[in-house]
Amino acid sequence: LWAFPIIISIQLRYWRMMFVWTVFTMIFGTLLNMSRSKPMNRKTPRFLYSWFYFLYKFTNILSIVGYVLFLADFFGLGILIFGQHPKEEREYRNKLLHHQHEAHLHAVHGDNNLESVQEEMKHEREELIELQHGYHHIHFSDIGIYLLFYGLYYGVLARDTAQLCANWISSALGFFNPSGFPRRRVPT
Repeated sequence: LWAFPIIISIQLRYWRMMFVWTVFTMIFGTLLNMSRSKPMNRKTPRFLYSWFYFLYKFTNILSIVGYVLFLADFFGLGILIFGQHPKEEREYRNKLLHHQHEAHLHAVHGDNNLESVQEEMKHEREELIELQHGYHHIHFSDIGIYLLFYGLYYGVLARDTAQLCANWISSALGFFNPSGFPRRRVPT
């Protein structure tokens, strides 16, 4: 879960994801190092628990805002705020859907290796490349999906890292033993 998205991001050159992942990895590495240090500073457990509680709240808010933005665009609030999508964008999306549909039909019929079909698909791809970046328009759904993904992904990473830190802290303080029998008891 930790390494897989960065490998894909490097291959696809998603610079934003690589930057955010690097920052979070450095922060998580520092937190893991703090929980493994011996002797442990007496303020370390409180700092780590408060930090992970903050991350929990932040990633929840990020995910909820992303979901709300996605739903707002889905139900048309983006058009009310930003106006109608530019004609070029609508044209590009229609041609892209048509191209994908035609490519699928040719693949189903098994005639996608014919020279005429390949020439037709090449011509459609050239048209799509010409239209690809001829517009700039803000979509709530794009921003929403980014926020939703980052919130969920880093929320799960923070949860797993918090569990590792909690296990290491409890082991260092003597409340956890790999054999299953604690060396100390929690005062009640």
